[in-house]
Amino acid sequence: MGVLRGWRSGWRAIGQQRGKAVVAGALCLAIALLSVCAAVLLDSRDDAMQRAQTVSQNLSMVAERDIRRNLEVIDLSLKAMVAGAEDPETMALPARQRDAVMFDQALTAKYLGAVLILDESGNILLDSGHVPPRVQNYADRDYFQAQKTHPDLGLLISQPIASRLSHGASIIVGLSRRINHPDGSFAGIALITLSVNYFRDLLAGLDIGPHGAIALFEHDGTLLMRLPQLPSQAGPLTSIRGGANFSRFVNEASGAFLGRSSFDGERRLFVHTKIEPFGLTLVISPAERDIYASWRHRASILGGAMIVLAIGYLLFAELLASELRRRSEVETELRVLSRTDALTTVANRRGFDERLEIEWKRMKRDGTNLSVLFVDVDRFKQFNDRYGHERGDDVLRSVALAMKRELKRPSDLTARYGGEEFAMILPQTDRRGARVLAQQICDAVAALAIPNEASEGRVVTVSVGVATFESDRRRAKDARGASSLDSAGELLKAADAALYRAKHQGRNRVETDDAVELETVGEDHLA
Repeated sequence: MGVLRGWRSGWRAIGQQRGKAVVAGALCLAIALLSVCAAVLLDSRDDAMQRAQTVSQNLSMVAERDIRRNLEVIDLSLKAMVAGAEDPETMALPARQRDAVMFDQALTAKYLGAVLILDESGNILLDSGHVPPRVQNYADRDYFQAQKTHPDLGLLISQPIASRLSHGASIIVGLSRRINHPDGSFAGIALITLSVNYFRDLLAGLDIGPHGAIALFEHDGTLLMRLPQLPSQAGPLTSIRGGANFSRFVNEASGAFLGRSSFDGERRLFVHTKIEPFGLTLVISPAERDIYASWRHRASILGGAMIVLAIGYLLFAELLASELRRRSEVETELRVLSRTDALTTVANRRGFDERLEIEWKRMKRDGTNLSVLFVDVDRFKQFNDRYGHERGDDVLRSVALAMKRELKRPSDLTARYGGEEFAMILPQTDRRGARVLAQQICDAVAALAIPNEASEGRVVTVSVGVATFESDRRRAKDARGASSLDSAGELLKAADAALYRAKHQGRNRVETDDAVELETVGEDHLA
């Protein structure tokens, strides 16, 4: 029974290993699928950022070109105003003709404010659309002082200021150029004011997401406008100088980078470009959360689906593994049953033959001993004829049980070889030990005292034939000159021959295979 338990445990272990292999394979495949999904999602995440950068750069390019073009038009008008103011003949023309020459019709555009010629004292000398000119002095303005002090300054864009002509109702920037006397001395400035709303309305049409921002500032950090307007933005002279990203804006002609806004702490993609030669920088900065919003939605759907799929696959694999284990249990039982005698519950002939071949190979490999016993119930046919087959079956079960009781090692095997004949395999057992065990079996069966009037002792007895392959002894040749044992089959035949002698020498006895000669195992037997 120990061997049968070993068979059952071994085959059950194989089934469990198969189940574990299925689960492990499913787990590896699920991990691989999730890894591929994660790689795809990460790649699409990078694509989302790249698309946002490309779109922001395109928007920046369009806005930059529009701002540059309008500022160039204004600068051309300023140059024409300077040329007219420096020409005595133009200045000598009647007021209406002079204004028609000095002031282009384009200067009536929506976002333009005052178009003025200021004299060297800062007073309005000429005023587009107003004859006589309005009365106002601008000598204290920074742009006026800068033009007066620096003859070669060229075009100057002022900081955002409150318009005096509108009594502070609008915020403007002043674009100015210097006017000189014939001797090169300061004669005043040409000034055109532009509403900051121009930049705000132009850039407000750009779609940069619900949390994005757009900023336009001068190179000294003065913020001309920002969308959206922040509550903390105090007045027209808000500066971004000293902010975490300012140095990159100033030192790079254009670029894109991820950073955190110094205004609201929002993490954004900053796409910036300089508007030269006007000393301005435009920054379009969509929020990182807006960039990834649609990606997160897709990722949550796809990732969730893949996780559900992976879990479902693992559950299916576990169910499959469980079924495999169940089937393995069934197959194990079938295998055990196919090698078990149904009547006596010991191994049958198939199980005996398989085990004998295994032990023979082990014996030759390890150079150990191997013994085989053939056990036959004496006068069993007569017992069946006298007492009936049902009592005969009881005898076989009792004999098998008595034989199993005498076995002390789990490596030993008891089998029903056929009919009333049993066989035993005793690994690592020499002839003496096998004979002792055989005699114990004879005694144990006789001690059962099962009546059998046909038997010589009037009780059920057995005869035992013993054959042993010993690595350190020789077996004498039989009368026919038989060669040494070189197969499990020959060992079995030797045990059968010993049993035959036990039958013919009185029964209820043990006979060994002394009629053939043991031969030491040579190198070829140990191969």
